[in-house]
Amino acid sequence: MTEKEIEKQLHRLYDPEGQYRINQKYSSSDKHVYTQEGDKYHWLTISRTGKNIYSVTKTDASGLITMRDAYQSDENSLRCISKERLVTKQGRSVLELLRESKRESERTSTIGRNKPKNKGDRSL
Repeated sequence: MTEKEIEKQLHRLYDPEGQYRINQKYSSSDKHVYTQEGDKYHWLTISRTGKNIYSVTKTDASGLITMRDAYQSDENSLRCISKERLVTKQGRSVLELLRESKRESERTSTIGRNKPKNKGDRSL
C-alpha cells in the first residue's frame, strides 16, 4: 500500500462519520492534522513515525490527547501494534497502554486492503 492509501484507511477508521477535515495550517509532509470545522480542540493526527510505522492520536474538547495508537504496515495490510487510552487515576490523567488478548488483537487490529468491513468489527 502507498502512504496515501494507508493514511486514507486510518482516517476512515478513526473518522467514520467524516467529521474531520485536513487542516493545511498544521499539517506537514510527515504529519497530517485533521480538525472539526469551527472547533479548535478536537484534532485527529496521523503521522509516519518510522519505517512502515504510523501513529494516530485524537484529542477531546479541551485539546487533551485521549488516545494514541500505533500501526505497522506490511505489503497489503496494517496491523495495530499498540493502543493507549487516557485513564484518570487518583486525580491524575495519563495515557495507559491497553493490553488485550491475542485473539481479540487479531480480530480487531488488522486492516486489509479491499476487505469488507462490518460495523461490529471496528475497534473504535
